[in-house]
Amino acid sequence: MIAAVLRVAARRAPVVVARRAMSVSAVRCNLIQDLYVKEIKGYKAPPLTVADAQGSVKPWVSPSAPAPPAVEGDVAADLAAYESSTVEVESHAPVAEGAEPVVEDWFVIEPAHDLHH
Repeated sequence: MIAAVLRVAARRAPVVVARRAMSVSAVRCNLIQDLYVKEIKGYKAPPLTVADAQGSVKPWVSPSAPAPPAVEGDVAADLAAYESSTVEVESHAPVAEGAEPVVEDWFVIEPAHDLHH
């Protein structure tokens, strides 16, 4: 059954012919290029050794430990003087005990004046 279907499909399939739409140019020999490629392919790099790297590599030295920071003066005495100092507060006129503080309206919208011609 499948073979019969394949035979019918093969008979009805169109034959495709491939054609080139461009011309083929002849390969030209380039003597200089051939010699250059031959020399490059024949070059063997010398193997690298440990002695080759000695001049360009700096030897590793572990870093020294950093010195602790120096503290100037007596820190304990300065801290005690700071804690015992009083806090200075700047304020406006003192508010009476029974009076409420005056709240100023700082966001005042002025009424728009109509300009007449």
